[in-house]
Amino acid sequence: MSAIGPIEWGDWVKYDELNYVAVFLNAKDFYEVNLWYDENRRFNLSNYAELDDALMGAKEITQLLALDLYDAGTDPYNGRWEEVQVG
Repeated sequence: MSAIGPIEWGDWVKYDELNYVAVFLNAKDFYEVNLWYDENRRFNLSNYAELDDALMGAKEITQLLALDLYDAGTDPYNGRWEEVQVG
């Protein structure tokens, strides 16, 4: 993919399987929203300073893609699956 400022172009990447969206607190004290795919691969969708904003953004993505949401941001040692209403 190539870019000049906000304009990007290139090839689309096909993922075999989208698995779930996860929220967690990274080492820099930002909440990351990641999309997990192909069993154990992921990429970062966005970062947030506040947990509530990260969870709201993640829920919108899970609703659009009909995926599950894993919340490891609220309690990093006891992550939990969130129920998200699709539709």
